[in-house]
Amino acid sequence: MIKSHIDNIVENSGCYKEYLRSPNVSKEGIAKQIQKERNIEEGLICILSCTEPCTALTIDYNSTSKKLEK
Repeated sequence: MIKSHIDNIVENSGCYKEYLRSPNVSKEGIAKQIQKERNIEEGLICILSCTEPCTALTIDYNSTSKKLEK
């Protein structure tokens, strides 16, 4: 539903949309470039998406201390 809603916004507004293949690209830099090129002073500038890497913590229960530990 979110993706469909975003596609509707892009279609109705003509907003720039891009999937970035690397999370290391400066999203702020892209937005500033588009803002300058399109002379946007307020509102939605662009829609950018990418897969961001993340790490998850593992929490274990210590039965001796009866506490959660990292």
